Amino acid sequence: AVCGLGGIGKTQIAVEFAYRLRSQCPDHSIFWIRANDQISFETSYREVAGLLGIPLDEANADIIAKVNARLARADAGKWLMIIDNADDLGSEDSTTSLVVRKQIPRHNSAGILFTTRSRGVATRLAKNHLIKVDEMNEPESFALFSRNLQQDRRIILQDEATTKQLLEILCHLPLAMTQAAGYFNKVAHMTIEKYMSIFSSRKEEAMEVLGEGKLDDDMDDPEKRAVATTWLISFEQIQKDNELAAEYMKFIATIKDEAIPDDILPDTKYKLLTFKQEGAIGTLVGFGFLKQQAERRFYNMHRLVHLVVQSWLKRRNETSIWIQKASTRLTKLIPTGGHEDREKWTGYLPHGLHVAQSSAFAVLPEEERMSLFVRIGACQRTLGQYSAAERLHREMLRLREEVLGPEHPDTLTSMNNLACLFEDQGKYEAAEPLYEETLRLNEKVFGQEHPDTLLSMNNLASLFESQGKQKVLGEEHPDTLTSMNNLANILESQGKYEAAKPLYQETLLLRQKILGEEHPDTLTSMNNLVRLSIAKASTRRSSRSTKRCCCFLERKSSA
Repeated sequence: AVCGLGGIGKTQIAVEFAYRLRSQCPDHSIFWIRANDQISFETSYREVAGLLGIPLDEANADIIAKVNARLARADAGKWLMIIDNADDLGSEDSTTSLVVRKQIPRHNSAGILFTTRSRGVATRLAKNHLIKVDEMNEPESFALFSRNLQQDRRIILQDEATTKQLLEILCHLPLAMTQAAGYFNKVAHMTIEKYMSIFSSRKEEAMEVLGEGKLDDDMDDPEKRAVATTWLISFEQIQKDNELAAEYMKFIATIKDEAIPDDILPDTKYKLLTFKQEGAIGTLVGFGFLKQQAERRFYNMHRLVHLVVQSWLKRRNETSIWIQKASTRLTKLIPTGGHEDREKWTGYLPHGLHVAQSSAFAVLPEEERMSLFVRIGACQRTLGQYSAAERLHREMLRLREEVLGPEHPDTLTSMNNLACLFEDQGKYEAAEPLYEETLRLNEKVFGQEHPDTLLSMNNLASLFESQGKQKVLGEEHPDTLTSMNNLANILESQGKYEAAKPLYQETLLLRQKILGEEHPDTLTSMNNLVRLSIAKASTRRSSRSTKRCCCFLERKSSA
């Protein structure tokens, strides 16, 4: 495990190690797991599952277990798994706790490298196999700062004493030095003396920007100040030079800080031309706020920068504004499930989940929240993420019952969707009462012949068929008789009288045998058969009348 302060370069060390391993040992597979949060962790595992050819139509927990089992096999080959940002063991739901609870894949020709801010976590995960990344010394800091400066800007390094003074106020922290170098590259004629003067005048405001927001508990105030102040100086310059880049920065603060697709960034008042988008993204890359992934359409923002921007928005009471913009944008991009453009929309889904789980999202209008919830839940169901989809569908149903009432069409849709999800997982006992309640309410609200009512009937009939209830409970069990009667009702409502009749007859015979002639359920079965006979007779009379009418018309037309 590699441990050290946030912003000190742990991830870059892991990246460099991965590249060197691949260069020296091309027969090794390398897998990168992002452990920032549970969404990132599960998404990363699903990406690895895809690379290993493991089917992605199962729940996330199964996918994690299957990936670990596949990598533990004797024929798995040589591999390295890097689990980045495994920082928290405090809660049962933390990704690091998930790693510990799960059976981490073990293989004689493989290894796992963790990066973490916490020495305690590092010791728990890697025992004594621990590398602590200490603060850079002067020569290392000077080399890093110089390397991040463009060739024509390295002239500012001629005064070594002043340069060393700058590196000291930046706490020799790689993230702060990278941001400062980006500023020097973008702002012509800026000197180190002038930059330090700006830093001194802005450092208190930068700490105020953080307010209640926390970077890392293990960072001292000078280190926090270095990160926040270099960001503030650069961001103020961006606001002057490229308003669109500043808007992108605010937008990104509301979504996830990693695997950001370039086309997720919103259309603004500019009605964007491509070159303006690329210019804005290029500005953020140039200032060191975004880093492009190997897959060119994706970008990452450093976690600490992400937290600083969030604190800045919170202090200015703009968080809800940008959460709403993110929600609107993601509602446009995320479909209601299905496999079309699946490779593309899976890149948007983690960002939609991140927005939906934010506290600011909870105060948005119900209709807007539901629109994003519906899309995320449908996509999770398409991906086989049943546990996550179930949590979301339960929340949607609860909200709609609370806000719209139990008989509102949208509430009934949510009830039906949750029942479908239960059926997909084989949770028939949970699905059946929901299907039955949806059918009852649809009949009450819309009537028996409405398409939504007929769909509910079909869903219930499909469930009975999947359930094989008679085989499980026995043909004389009361639940079996109820299911038989319900299925007959559905067939009758669809005009399938010949199929419904034997079911009604068998239900009646069994109820007479078990419940007796005068039991209400037995009398209901008798009534059902009478009603069916009347309906069939009416259909035959209607059919004869239609034939006579057709014959009459034929005679008239030939006369």
